[in-house]
Amino acid sequence: MVFEFLLKVVEIFQNYFGKISEESVKNNFVLIYELLDEIVDFGYPQNTDSGILKTFITQQGVKSVTKEEQAAITSQVTGQIGWRREGIKYRRNELFLDVMEYVNLLMSPQGQVLSAHVAGKILMKSYLSGMPECKFGINDKIVMDSKGKSTEDTKTKSAIAIDD
Repeated sequence: MVFEFLLKVVEIFQNYFGKISEESVKNNFVLIYELLDEIVDFGYPQNTDSGILKTFITQQGVKSVTKEEQAAITSQVTGQIGWRREGIKYRRNELFLDVMEYVNLLMSPQGQVLSAHVAGKILMKSYLSGMPECKFGINDKIVMDSKGKSTEDTKTKSAIAIDD
């Protein structure tokens, strides 16, 4: 029940002020205090329905601008790419991708699934010269399409061929 309550609290916070981060908690401290005051009475969970809570607490959360949004704004205004410097040259154009997956499962002693979560990330190490156009696929569509074309056509383009 504790984990379910904590997941519900996170869901309520996300409904009020979006993504939860250290900065958003600092910016919305007063709102979080009010929400916890309504959600918990004397240490016991009371009301965790965000629809009902929005009738009691009408204050809107302060949504902070993420680093991705700041980078998008900078790119739109200046037209520059801040993460790639000019004149990068490598002897071999190589790109390394690592796919990492995490599976978290919480079960009760009776065998019921209480919480299940799958997360993943893709780590990339790039040794590409200039600004080449790269196309990636999760399925075999790219491989199947490239088998129908000759290899000389793919070598003349400024793209990277990925081997299985």
